[in-house]
Amino acid sequence: MRAAAELELASGEAPELRVHLARLEEAAAAADLVQARREALASREALASTTGLGRDAELPLDPMVAAPTGSGVGARSDREAATARVEAADAALRRERAAAVPPVDLGVWAQVQNVATTPGAGGVDIAPWSWSENAAWTIGPTAAVTLPLWSANRGGIARAEGEVAVAGSQLAAVEARIGAEEAGSAERRAAMAVVAGTSDPTPEARAALAGVDAAMAAGELGAADAALLRGRILDAWRRGAGARAAAAEVAVDLALAESWPGLLPSVP
Repeated sequence: MRAAAELELASGEAPELRVHLARLEEAAAAADLVQARREALASREALASTTGLGRDAELPLDPMVAAPTGSGVGARSDREAATARVEAADAALRRERAAAVPPVDLGVWAQVQNVATTPGAGGVDIAPWSWSENAAWTIGPTAAVTLPLWSANRGGIARAEGEVAVAGSQLAAVEARIGAEEAGSAERRAAMAVVAGTSDPTPEARAALAGVDAAMAAGELGAADAALLRGRILDAWRRGAGARAAAAEVAVDLALAESWPGLLPSVP
């Protein structure tokens, strides 16, 4: 657009103001390009930190191409994580309730005594042969209980019950979000189908721009008409590219909702 405006200015068919505006729009487009590249790099780094994939991992250029055919929906990791938290909280609650009963240690004790003893000048005399014939055994049970008994681990049980309630509410929130995402899958696929049914605007736009240049060279178009056509072509190109970008974002949302196994390369 800037080059076309400069040609019109040189031929006297456009005011200088149009050239200034075209140059400003070119600078703004350059800024958008730099920002888009920064976002692409940041997304690559976030993907690497989340999945462990390298910087050079080959990803589908078009997320819509990675859409699974048939039943390609995988397991939801967020549901599995929330379920695991609930199970861990339930197990902790069972442990705390078990701790409410004081541990009781049971055992057996035994005592042996020689009854064939006689008093002597230096004390009690025990005949060396008497153990085998005069040994008396005493056996009985033992029991030990931890005190105090009255606490019943009420504090630990209360904390565990609170953790169970929190984990359950988190699971319910995850299930509600998953339900909403799955309910919108049909709408997402419909939006993707609308864009998939149209051709890629990039080659069409490039061919149209080349056609305008050829028409100008052949004298079939003036500079003003060519500038108008270029403006229409570039605007349609921009809108078409924006539609494909929006459809790609919808595809990524759908892939996250359905856990497409083909969106990313397999990670060991």
